[in-house]
Amino acid sequence: MRNVRKVLVLTYYYPPQAGSGTIRIAKFCTYLPIYGWKPLIVTTSFVSQYDRDLFMDLPHGQAIYRTYDLFATLQRFGVFTALRKLRMAQPTASARSVQAAITTQRAPSSLKSIMQKVVQAEINVRSWMFFAYQQACSLIESGTVDAILTTSPPHRTQLLGYMLKKRYPELPWVMDLRDLWSENRFTKATSGYQTAVQQERRCMRQADRVLVVTEGIRQLTLHQHPDLEEAKIVTLTNGYDLSKLQLESDRKPHARFTVTHVGTWYASSKEDPLITALQAIYHNTDLAHAMQFRFIGHVPPEIQHQLAAMQDHEFLVLRPPVTHHEALREILQADVALLKYPSDVPGIELSHGNKLFEYLGCGKKMLALVPPEGEAAQLIRQESAGIVVNPDDVEAIRQAIMLLFEQFQQEPPHAGALGVYPHYDRKQLTGKLAEVLNAACEAKGNRSNGTG
Repeated sequence: MRNVRKVLVLTYYYPPQAGSGTIRIAKFCTYLPIYGWKPLIVTTSFVSQYDRDLFMDLPHGQAIYRTYDLFATLQRFGVFTALRKLRMAQPTASARSVQAAITTQRAPSSLKSIMQKVVQAEINVRSWMFFAYQQACSLIESGTVDAILTTSPPHRTQLLGYMLKKRYPELPWVMDLRDLWSENRFTKATSGYQTAVQQERRCMRQADRVLVVTEGIRQLTLHQHPDLEEAKIVTLTNGYDLSKLQLESDRKPHARFTVTHVGTWYASSKEDPLITALQAIYHNTDLAHAMQFRFIGHVPPEIQHQLAAMQDHEFLVLRPPVTHHEALREILQADVALLKYPSDVPGIELSHGNKLFEYLGCGKKMLALVPPEGEAAQLIRQESAGIVVNPDDVEAIRQAIMLLFEQFQQEPPHAGALGVYPHYDRKQLTGKLAEVLNAACEAKGNRSNGTG
């Protein structure tokens, strides 16, 4: 019988916490046992937004250690309300730098909201780190851990891995970065940038392997840290879970041509070209009755105001954030999946995002309003998965919609083939993660035996 190794997983976000930040690590932990690795998950007990579907997807009996989160617990009882008012009256240097960055860059409200959540998570994780560290040390000293895996953001989670690696140098440590760290647009805008650079450098030097989600981020990481061996930085993309898509595969398409966008609408700092293109189509009464555009997730209030006039005749439908399963149902019912990234957000061209892979898994043709030379655009062209359009070109957006509509009229609606991109299936991607863990363990063993 094959020996089962155990990996200590440190993650601040984990189901039932909702959001895309939980899905990658939750799926890894679901499928790792297939490849001989049992995950021991250390996470916070605090949940800000509950997703029952993600929680029910977890394997029965999974070893999860939900530790105390002092800051979040006190926050729940309103202890920090007075302190928050005091900080607003007398802002700290860090708070002033964040506010200055928001003002200077004219960040849209959706980006402001995301920035606030990032900063909030970094504060919360500080209070969680002490309890997580104690739990992690207890598991390691019980002799049940063969490797350590940390995932972020929030990036302070990586500091836990750093501290554990310093205390237990014989254990291989794999860092998983779901986003940029020091070069993240929210970090670069604050006075904490240089600190983040130093923390990132220390962690990457100490870690045995570093996982990133796109090749663009890998190349940037190697450029920023030229002393690192190339083999140490590994690209492991996001993906989709075919088994969950198959459960929803009986969904029927809508009666009219339907374009669906799932997730947050990232507003631009200028007039949004997509809205202008939709208005041009809406003013044609025949088209307004033949098409429907569905936006599922957070849409900033100012964008909702601009879209309000187009909600007549169900040309445009807005739904608040839904569970992950419901989001998959919406994608499966669509004729075209809309991917939308603003062009004026620094670093966005290096990202893929989870939903791109959900769209791929559902077999949906994509209308991708993304930076033309970015990672998402390159992947869509590589996989022949849809049309890439410059997000700033109103007429090109309108023409792309009309082309997709004409194709819809010529071809009978169909559900779309599931899993036509098997190399992005979460199960297969987890196999690659297991290979990384195995290689890190073997390299560590060779060095300890004097053969490395």
